[in-house]
Amino acid sequence: DASQTSRCAVVVLSGADPQQSAAMAGLAATGALLLAQTPDSCFDAQGAGTAIAAGAHPLAPDQIAVTLSNWAILGVRP
Repeated sequence: DASQTSRCAVVVLSGADPQQSAAMAGLAATGALLLAQTPDSCFDAQGAGTAIAAGAHPLAPDQIAVTLSNWAILGVRP
């Protein structure tokens, strides 16, 4: 249900399984917020890179929490 996924967020961090990209893209297509750690800040960037290719917003680690907070409290999407 799109009304429920619009209140969901998926955060992909270093070391995430890249094979989950189809599920991530599916959630994003139904309105979920999809964020990924920037590949240059990852020890293992495969999952994050795959998520970015699927439409995730790339963010530095210190910006992920700020973005989630702004989205959850203020409704501001990146």
